[in-house]
Amino acid sequence: MKRKRLLIHYFPLLTIVLYGFIYYIIILLIFSCENMYAYEFDWCFYPCYCNNENLALYDTIVNSILPTPVIIIFSIALIIRVIKQKQTLHRYFDWRRHRKVVIQLLSITALFLFFNFPMTTLVLAYACGLPNGATGQFEFYTYYLYHFVSLLIPFVCLRSLSEVRKKLKRMIIFRTMINVITPENVLFR
Repeated sequence: MKRKRLLIHYFPLLTIVLYGFIYYIIILLIFSCENMYAYEFDWCFYPCYCNNENLALYDTIVNSILPTPVIIIFSIALIIRVIKQKQTLHRYFDWRRHRKVVIQLLSITALFLFFNFPMTTLVLAYACGLPNGATGQFEFYTYYLYHFVSLLIPFVCLRSLSEVRKKLKRMIIFRTMINVITPENVLFR
């Protein structure tokens, strides 16, 4: 049972974290190149390692396009798995009991999809032959939206932790202090 838990719960997380570190260490150290900066443009179009066509294709497919459908599929599969498991054990699936986890999963998935899906769609369209500049300013907006996910994920996670939410409310909402006047014992000599 412990081995199964290690494989199912911890191995995928460890794999994703290690993949990110190893991939970018290899990309930045082995394919080191000189970045060309064009200050007349709003943004630099792509990193210099993307000049290698095979590496750019791999980066586009694995790191840009693939995560979006994988997240959709596995989020839906996780919810279906929990419901099916309850049915096979002949237990009633109480939505109120699992509501917190389902809301957290769906809110993180929705946040990811809302900010990443437009950029993923554009990357896929450009890979399929859409001419550069066909989308106009929409490309710039989607590029900046793409980076909001990492900024907003902590707030979505904090929203689901009720004890942290209560502490934050107490810190943010300043209650007015009531000054109480009490008599003091004064000794006269």
